[in-house]
Amino acid sequence: MVKKRLWPFFLIALFFALFQQSVLPELKLLAFAPFLALTYGRLNFIKALWISSLCGLIIDLLSSLPFFGFTALNYLLITCFLHRYHRFFSEKSSSLPFLTFIFSFISTGIQKLFLSLYGVMFPLSFIGGLTDFLMMPIIDGIYAFLWFSIPIILYNPLKIKWFYFLF
Repeated sequence: MVKKRLWPFFLIALFFALFQQSVLPELKLLAFAPFLALTYGRLNFIKALWISSLCGLIIDLLSSLPFFGFTALNYLLITCFLHRYHRFFSEKSSSLPFLTFIFSFISTGIQKLFLSLYGVMFPLSFIGGLTDFLMMPIIDGIYAFLWFSIPIILYNPLKIKWFYFLF
């Protein structure tokens, strides 16, 4: 079995997590969502839990939420839920945006639930629900397609051409 590398995708996600606030502060992307969706199919459950907690702690260190560990707990719960269903998604890069959409949708639901348990109330409106539960997951799926799926799609043909170039 060929071991697939995950560190380039971690670096891409870390880059977006670090520079998201300076470039587009009003757009709240889940920077590690595509990377975590990739780990579900490539790593076992325990390793996926560790990586999701590490990514959540990185986001907690970079964010200004008053509850430290909130994002790490959010990512851990999502990993517990979605890792068992990774076999229903193909290992192809075309399913990564859809799995990222599901990750973002569940993350928004868990976030709204936990914040309401802590007493942070949000006004309920149709536009707010549409934005939080539909538009932002779609934008996260587009982000996953542009920065994670396209490099996977282009890597194999470029690798073959580079091999022919060398010899």
